[in-house]
Amino acid sequence: MSTHNGQHGHLGPLAGLLAALLLAGCATTQEPAPVAEPAPAPEPEAEAPNPPPPPARPAPKVKPAAPMTYVVQKGDTLWDISKKFLDDPWYWPEIWVENPHIKNPHLIYPGDVLTLYFVNGRPRVKVTGGPRVTGLPTVKLEPRVRTSPIGSEDLTIPVRTVQQFLIRPQVLPREQIEAAPYIVGTQEGRLIYGEGYIVYVRGLGDARVNDLYEVYHPGRMLRDPETGQEYGQETFYVASAVVVAAGDPATVKLSGTKREALRGDFLLPVDHNDEESNFYPKAPPAGTEGHVVALFNALSKVGQHQVVTLNLGANQGIERGHVFVLYNRGNTIRDRNGERVELPPVKAGLGLVFRVLDDVSYALVLDSTLPVGVGDLARAP
Repeated sequence: MSTHNGQHGHLGPLAGLLAALLLAGCATTQEPAPVAEPAPAPEPEAEAPNPPPPPARPAPKVKPAAPMTYVVQKGDTLWDISKKFLDDPWYWPEIWVENPHIKNPHLIYPGDVLTLYFVNGRPRVKVTGGPRVTGLPTVKLEPRVRTSPIGSEDLTIPVRTVQQFLIRPQVLPREQIEAAPYIVGTQEGRLIYGEGYIVYVRGLGDARVNDLYEVYHPGRMLRDPETGQEYGQETFYVASAVVVAAGDPATVKLSGTKREALRGDFLLPVDHNDEESNFYPKAPPAGTEGHVVALFNALSKVGQHQVVTLNLGANQGIERGHVFVLYNRGNTIRDRNGERVELPPVKAGLGLVFRVLDDVSYALVLDSTLPVGVGDLARAP
């Protein structure tokens, strides 16, 4: 807020009057200079009212049958553990308490003893035992009455099934694919190649023996079904490749094949930047909404533990671990008066984002009750 000299604003008119009287008493051979009227002092700017504080977020809902303590078992995933404690497991970061007394407090290991307790009515989970814990803090537990509905079961979600996709899906500009090194053929003239095949690749340039690459198959152009915007060309991981002899064409051996390699498939250098598999389920920013723009390795519909592509990416603030509610778009029917009526969307399942690109992301379908297709909605819970 700007400030003004209050004394100057108050004496301005009086100073002008004194100057006029002095000039009137002087010789009349010279006209007195005109005296400008002082400008009125500007009104002080009003202070903007303070915005109201944001409403407090409700506490995450703990399952009635949640254990007070749980020992992490080998093979447990973070999703498995979150589902044991919470109705909505993507709120796990809100109840997980950093544990400064242990190394790598953000990670959970087999043998860790997790304890559920409450602070001012809000649930917390802390590592209170296990082989890597020393100098344990004291945790005060509050007595609670717990009930469990008959026949209730914790849904086990194998989040580890996304590991095969973590560095695989790519959406690339068509120009990059056309300029990439590509398989030109084999000595035998085969068109399809599998595990252990020797193939010849053009365009590898200065590649040296034992350099590693990944082989991809080009797919269709990825477009937004609503706007028609092109995101790039979708590609599918085929195999790993190692250079066994340099040159043009270079001699390359295939390994770890996930699908048949074909003549024309292209190669990319191995990228280790996205191999981190420890990420946490969490809710995206409130109000975030997008659409399913493609299905990974499917034609019309996908179900539980299959992968969808969303038109939401890093440019829209999406991160790995964000969980979306997926909805089938409501059908449009004709009323008896001829009016077309659009029915509301129907919840179909959850989508856990595990890979994020600039404008799209890949999500694993969880808790699916209905098939999911292109054009279906993805909303923040």
